[in-house]
Amino acid sequence: MNLVQIDLPGHGLNLDVIVNDLNELVEWFKTEIKIYGNEELTIVGHSLGADLLSYLSIKVPQIKNIILLDGGLFNLEDLDYSSEVEIKDTKNHLENFQFKNLDEFVESEKDAYKTWNQNLLEASTARMTFNLNKQVYELNINEHSILKLLQIRRQIKLPTFNRLIDRNVLVLLPQEQDQIILDMKIKNIPSHIYCKTISDSGHDIYIDNPVTVGKEIKSWLNTINV
Repeated sequence: MNLVQIDLPGHGLNLDVIVNDLNELVEWFKTEIKIYGNEELTIVGHSLGADLLSYLSIKVPQIKNIILLDGGLFNLEDLDYSSEVEIKDTKNHLENFQFKNLDEFVESEKDAYKTWNQNLLEASTARMTFNLNKQVYELNINEHSILKLLQIRRQIKLPTFNRLIDRNVLVLLPQEQDQIILDMKIKNIPSHIYCKTISDSGHDIYIDNPVTVGKEIKSWLNTINV
């Protein structure tokens, strides 16, 4: 089994990558997984990544096992959240997410997460870069690429479970979220899809409760004989 970790366009190792539509997204992804040949893949997607994975799995049969972490379950239009507002909110967030020094940033991260350790410290600081012109630390992401991904997501009709009947799918949801939204997510999950709510977790469930998330994934993989 290959458990694949791939940075989305505009993030990490793919900082300079920009995809403009669903076709380019699929072609980019196929290039990323080319090193695995024809082997079946197990892929985890979180949030936006889970939304995109739900579509990619339709186009790439090589993806056999799909793990969705609080994503891939509904369209933002279902919440009356327009693309225009989302783009504006994202730009505002990126513009305001700036810090004079790393210590100030780390303190804000500690407040945001339920737990804190050396791994989180290293992962958090790795997301930041120093802007010489502004003399501030900011997220090391490609804004143009991210905004493109948000627009591409709007072209996907979620959920896609009815087009993935020959795949194995696991859905993990956070316990701490608005009940109306949780009910909407669960309503969109067919009975044959295994779904589990993770205790003591918010949207970033793999950070808030990594041990339980890991155990659930391992247990599920064992049940499908991976």
